[in-house]
Amino acid sequence: MLVADLQYKGFPINKYSYCTSCGMEDPVSSELTKPRVIVAISMSNDTVAMNPKVILHKIVQQAIEGMENVEVTLVTYGANDEFYPPYIRTINGRVSTTDLSDLETSISQMQFTGPSYDSSSTVSALEFIAENFHDCHKGVATSVVIVAPETMKQSMAGLLPGNLVLRITGELTQVNMISMLSNQLCTGFGLDVFSHTTGQCYLPSQVSNTVGDIVQHLSGNIGRSTLCSCMYAYPSEAALLTTCRFI
Repeated sequence: MLVADLQYKGFPINKYSYCTSCGMEDPVSSELTKPRVIVAISMSNDTVAMNPKVILHKIVQQAIEGMENVEVTLVTYGANDEFYPPYIRTINGRVSTTDLSDLETSISQMQFTGPSYDSSSTVSALEFIAENFHDCHKGVATSVVIVAPETMKQSMAGLLPGNLVLRITGELTQVNMISMLSNQLCTGFGLDVFSHTTGQCYLPSQVSNTVGDIVQHLSGNIGRSTLCSCMYAYPSEAALLTTCRFI
């Protein structure tokens, strides 16, 4: 039910900024015209074993070369002290850029010296992305790729809250991960945030496959029309969700 309908009936509403700008009273229609790739990187010292800078350079280079006008955003998390929580790593003073040289410079300066990897930090990164990137109704098509040292012993299995998956799918955002888990293992662990968003898990040797699938996904969505609403999802929590669909 739309938020305005519930307000009229006297229901209490927690107004979250990521939702209330979109279709509170009437659904908002738009056309997806702006492709964006968000790269979320664990800065744990465990990530070093994946050769992360090589992976990141390949991601940004192949994404920019493979798709016209795609913007790339870097989100880092799991570093030392105050840099452990996820944050947007500005690129020459910008949140997103299409400039490959600036991206490569930012990646070259990264230091993977954070504490031992904890899967809950990746869950926090996904929550951060869901909270800060919610502009499908403004014509932005988004794919996320996580680079993290997930393993069978240290995975997000059982840590992902259901409402987080709904918030991500409600924005039509695709989520992928490059880690030590194959797609088969991710599926076996029930990490449905990937399959439910048409994304999947890849190994470090599959970077080109990862980017190729992301470019294909975004290219297929650019030019499509969407209809987004701000919906009241959980009456017991007065929680709001943006719900977008293709039309």
